[in-house]
Amino acid sequence: MPYALCAGQTPSMALTGIYQTPYPNQAGANLITTITGTVNANIVKGAQLKFVAYGTGSLNGVTIFNKQYDFCTTQGITCPISSSKTAQSFTFTVPPLTTAGGVKTTFRIQLVNADGSSVFCVADSAYML
Repeated sequence: MPYALCAGQTPSMALTGIYQTPYPNQAGANLITTITGTVNANIVKGAQLKFVAYGTGSLNGVTIFNKQYDFCTTQGITCPISSSKTAQSFTFTVPPLTTAGGVKTTFRIQLVNADGSSVFCVADSAYML
């Protein structure tokens, strides 16, 4: 998967893998994302998981999707998560707004700890099918 670390971020999680099904993203379909890596700081209650998609090309800068979840209550995740090798899986739906297909986006996934520090932040440019 062609994700890259977000510019200007100093994450506290050393990523070893990012997996998504389906890839590329499909409008209106559940998108299952798994992030694996070594957590170098405890993830505590109040951490926020953010998913954002911005249009590029003719939709440059338009926010297509913007969701934020309480990480510690998503899918039964219990915080704190201690510094260790950990794998998490997150499921969400790409919104119907993009059902026209062929929309080029920059897609960003970020986990922000309760103190505002970045646990991880990755971005990818892809077409919504």
